[in-house]
Amino acid sequence: MPNRPLSFGFRRVWCGVIVMIASAAGPAAASEAPTLRLPQTVKPVRYALEATLDPAADSYAGRVDIELNVTAETDVVWLHAVDLEISGATLGGTAAETTQVGDFLGVKPAKALPAGATQLHVDFKARLLDGTLAGFFRAREGKNAYVFSKLEAVFARRAFPCFDEPAFKTPWRITLHVRKEHIALANSPVASEKEDAGGLKTVTFAESRPLPTYLVAIAVGPFELVDAGKAGKKGAPVRIVVPAGMAKTAAYAAKAAPEILTRLERYFDLPYPYDKLDLVALPGQPGAMENAGLITFGTRRLLADPARQTSEHRRSVVHIMAHEMAHMWFGDYVTMTWWDDIWLNEGFANWLEQKVVAEWKPEWREDAAKARSRAKAMDADALASARQVRQPIETKGDIANAFDAITYDKGASVLAMIEAWIGPDSFQKGVKTYLQGHADANATTADFVASMSDAAGLDIGPVLSSFVDQPGSPLVTVEVRCDRGTPRVSLTQSRYAPAGVPRSDKPAAWRIPICVKYGAPAGTARACMLLTGGHAELLLDETRVCPEWVVGNDGGVGYYRVRTPDERIAERVLREPTLSLRERITAILDLGGQVDDGTVPAAAALRNLGALAADRDPLVAAEAADMAWRLATKPFVVPEMEERWAKLVEKTFGDRARRLGFKPGRGEEEDIQRLRDQVVSLVAVEGRDKRVAAEARALAKKWLDDRKAVDPEAARTAMWIAARTGDRELYEVMRAEASRPQDTNDRALLLASLVSFGDPTLLRRGLENLLGDDVSSGEAVTALGAAAKHDVIGQAVVREWVRQNFDAVARKLPMQFRATLFASNGGCDEPSRRKHEQFFADKVTQIDGAKRVLSQALERMDNCIAARKVQEASVTGFLRGQ
Repeated sequence: MPNRPLSFGFRRVWCGVIVMIASAAGPAAASEAPTLRLPQTVKPVRYALEATLDPAADSYAGRVDIELNVTAETDVVWLHAVDLEISGATLGGTAAETTQVGDFLGVKPAKALPAGATQLHVDFKARLLDGTLAGFFRAREGKNAYVFSKLEAVFARRAFPCFDEPAFKTPWRITLHVRKEHIALANSPVASEKEDAGGLKTVTFAESRPLPTYLVAIAVGPFELVDAGKAGKKGAPVRIVVPAGMAKTAAYAAKAAPEILTRLERYFDLPYPYDKLDLVALPGQPGAMENAGLITFGTRRLLADPARQTSEHRRSVVHIMAHEMAHMWFGDYVTMTWWDDIWLNEGFANWLEQKVVAEWKPEWREDAAKARSRAKAMDADALASARQVRQPIETKGDIANAFDAITYDKGASVLAMIEAWIGPDSFQKGVKTYLQGHADANATTADFVASMSDAAGLDIGPVLSSFVDQPGSPLVTVEVRCDRGTPRVSLTQSRYAPAGVPRSDKPAAWRIPICVKYGAPAGTARACMLLTGGHAELLLDETRVCPEWVVGNDGGVGYYRVRTPDERIAERVLREPTLSLRERITAILDLGGQVDDGTVPAAAALRNLGALAADRDPLVAAEAADMAWRLATKPFVVPEMEERWAKLVEKTFGDRARRLGFKPGRGEEEDIQRLRDQVVSLVAVEGRDKRVAAEARALAKKWLDDRKAVDPEAARTAMWIAARTGDRELYEVMRAEASRPQDTNDRALLLASLVSFGDPTLLRRGLENLLGDDVSSGEAVTALGAAAKHDVIGQAVVREWVRQNFDAVARKLPMQFRATLFASNGGCDEPSRRKHEQFFADKVTQIDGAKRVLSQALERMDNCIAARKVQEASVTGFLRGQ
């Protein structure tokens, strides 16, 4: 699995995985119980929400007053409510009856409600569950408990009765009754605070700007507030809000937050929209959530001991903050009208996150991450069952499936391509026009296209639509023609399909902005065109001689794979030192795609491995190591070739791994650490280097005894190798250490290590450990992400354990993560695939979104089986020749 030693958990993509009970099929009739979307005859204008929240209690009581605009006479008002106890309701000041139908609450007045303004009041109670990540829930850190909210996408209805659709965007007035020693937070600043009887106080917040229900947020508990200063044109106060006793771990976040906000404000050329910004650490949970003015992050995402913070953690903090803070404008200030346009929120935030990080931290060389993000999207897009970016919402599961690599990574990659095509200035102008035109309101993809087209002076709609309104990604075959006159390249597009997927006979339908780069007498030159059909030719008119190399994706920004049938040119591009980092990594990743689709023998990749591994650029060498990981886990190496494979890995990467060692050198570039993570781990595990593995175990034991005794950069890599090569004694030490109170990041590393053991018996014990009461639901999610990155043998253990413990594991996970169980690696052989399908077939109806997840997991197994049949002989032949 690529990058397995680099991370032990899921990335921010999980912040928005949700359950849905709505569809684009249209609103219901007012008198009938809705089944999909709410009727449009009644709309909220303003909310007043009041609740009593005590983290020590198992439930809470509340009331909501909603100003309504009734557009046509109706005998019932429908809104959303799930698992709420309704104790009373009035409409227009008169008592009304209530009825519950699925996710919908019907409020029926004594007589028909005429058109006009009126008021709805509902009293309710609800349970306060631990770690549900849905509605209002409880989370714990040490001896303290806290109350948080998680309302995206349709969990507001679990917290209070409301019109739970993004188009219903209104101001909110929130009042909370809490214990007097607790801090209470909401989207807007505190307007007043007064003490009440019984050790309570009432905290009233200023009315918010218009917000959809999914962006409303609260937090209550014994927090510590870390002042991060003021930022932006309006001088908005910025605070890092942490659980009691953790203030010192917020130092880096407090430094980064104002810098990021200022850079985002500069890009949008619009002041930060809200009156304050609280960045809140949520104990034991993964991901983050972009609530307006009150962003929540899992503590591991936001906090770290300054003395032991790693370069990876600093990068993670900056990335996730930039992503969530970008939403303050794009998603919060302007919100999509319906969930089919969630890509506008998430794809844009991913794109701008990368842009901000690249501008602020050029030494991080963000182009490598951009290339990998594009490749991640294309891997998801390769499936025959891949969904389109702008997916119609027709079932309950559609929106649960929408928060994936297609939305985040493909959305970002397509926007990057559009920016390169129309130019950064036009793109930025279009973004500003879009935000100004829909301030505090809702918008659609069509609105975005109109703004961008106006700024660019051309209609971008057909190009954008060809990428967001149909699934799949293009494969562009680039052939150099020098047989007559000016050299040229022949460009042919088709839909990329991995091995095992029938090639489509349908004509390719993408409108692709293509630029090629090539070697010319004066250095390098480029030629561009908009490829609108299946085939075209592009003149290379800056040269009269046949170029020695041609890059089919100049800058690596196009959302398409490149195939160059001329092996000489293809290999030259892989090794051409004058190319940009992004171009080189894109070429390596495109080669991996051709190995997966069977058009290039795996031996060709192995033949280039040595030169790439020895490259002077550490990120190119790291990508070579990642290619080796992928080839090992397909799996293309048959058992009788494993010794030869280990020798090849040792021969190719061993010397460099030993030179790098575990300890970073003084003043070392962070790129070297990224290379170290990949190469040292590869040599220890796949290369079976006993000396490196023994050194890792020694360092791990040292770290377990004393956290300060081992460089934090080395500890993470050493712990992973130690687990993969360790014994029962080491496992017991790790397990005992994980059970003790400690730093959040250390605990995450320990839990991930326990599910990374190579010994199947110990791996199963590590998995069982995740079901214990001392492991939070969020910690279990993150650790299972680490377990999913196991080798072939480990993956078999994990999937069998999931089957045997399915109900217990599903109960452990927050509801929005349960569908991920259906995505577990089912193996790369027919018997394993059948077993996986048979086990999960009768469970897909139990969890929203699971049907599609299972379908795609089975397709990935089919692709792996097909690729294995195609490539095993190629790998075996190459290894025999070594």
